[in-house]
Amino acid sequence: MLLRFGFKKPTGVSLPGESAGILAEPRMWSVRTKPTIAFGQEISVSTLQILSAATVFTNDGIRLRPHIVKKVVSPQGELVRGFTREPVERVLSPDVARLVLNMMETATEGGGTARRGRIDGIRVSAKTGTAQVLDSETGRYSESNFIASFLGIFPTDDPAVIVYVVINHPKGEYYYGSQIAAPVFREVAESLIGYMGIQRDDDLIVEHSGEIRIRLPEKITVGSLMPDLTGTPKRLLLPLLRQDHFDVRIVGDGYVVDQYPRPGNQITSGIIIELKLE
Repeated sequence: MLLRFGFKKPTGVSLPGESAGILAEPRMWSVRTKPTIAFGQEISVSTLQILSAATVFTNDGIRLRPHIVKKVVSPQGELVRGFTREPVERVLSPDVARLVLNMMETATEGGGTARRGRIDGIRVSAKTGTAQVLDSETGRYSESNFIASFLGIFPTDDPAVIVYVVINHPKGEYYYGSQIAAPVFREVAESLIGYMGIQRDDDLIVEHSGEIRIRLPEKITVGSLMPDLTGTPKRLLLPLLRQDHFDVRIVGDGYVVDQYPRPGNQITSGIIIELKLE
């Protein structure tokens, strides 16, 4: 089953030098190997392997191959090569995969180890980790060096993002993944939710047809009576300068705030119309 999750073999990502990780052959296991592997010892995996394994729970039990590049385009914008969803193999049934994902969600609830990674309005499934590190001098696990981690999947009901936070050899009083990696996950996730437009439970959804109707301004005409030009922009006044039976003087820029003659006054031939703009 560990092999089906993608451990002890490269994920196949298009990068050189990928590690296969470390996992002994079953014939080399001791009586304590199974419970030891269950909490992360006697096994070594890469970040990409963790992410690939997590896709089992987000894709109804099917493990996906990770990709670094989504697509390659030419300088002219034409698609040269695209990388799409690439299933590797079925690992779990859809029901079991969903069950595990829902159980992981309980870790973000009150009292759970992943509660610091909880996000308002978004269901999150998570697993925290605090791994011991081998001390090369003693050949035993270090008493001071750890790896703190947090794996978060969201939204739980329709997974779109997997975020894996790893902090190597944390310094300070706290070193558990639930304490120091969870807040990092939450900050990253909050940014991704806004960037990707992921809907929160309390979001207000506004539907729009996509059509915008713009009312064209009416043409300004001056007949026998002076119209009210208050609020008229300067660009709409320019055609008045081409009239022959009166003169127009415009002072300032912007919109009409004052005018002479006043609205409704008689317009006679040769009259001077003064408009003040701000």
